[in-house]
Amino acid sequence: MNKDECDKVQTLLPDICPIADFSLKVEDGNLAKPGFADSAPCVGEFGLTINEFYELLDELNNIEIDAFNTPNGTYPLKSDPAYQKYLKYGCLYDILYNAEIITAE
Repeated sequence: MNKDECDKVQTLLPDICPIADFSLKVEDGNLAKPGFADSAPCVGEFGLTINEFYELLDELNNIEIDAFNTPNGTYPLKSDPAYQKYLKYGCLYDILYNAEIITAE
């Protein structure tokens, strides 16, 4: 994950999963300085088991499902609370789904 994504996780994750205990472990700004990366690559650590992590992904996926589960397949209203929740937290699914999982053994 990059620094921008890491910042989003640190800001938004406690609202959705307070037990996650996310922390930034490594940030390498050297690739961003010369323009090789848009944002510094980072390594973060979650205080979750693998199963808890996948449950979190399921919960985040359900936020999107709830937002777009509308009558007759219409686009959700901007004022719909489920859609507002998706706008706020929907990015977390993409960030976490694409994160490389490394487990301590």
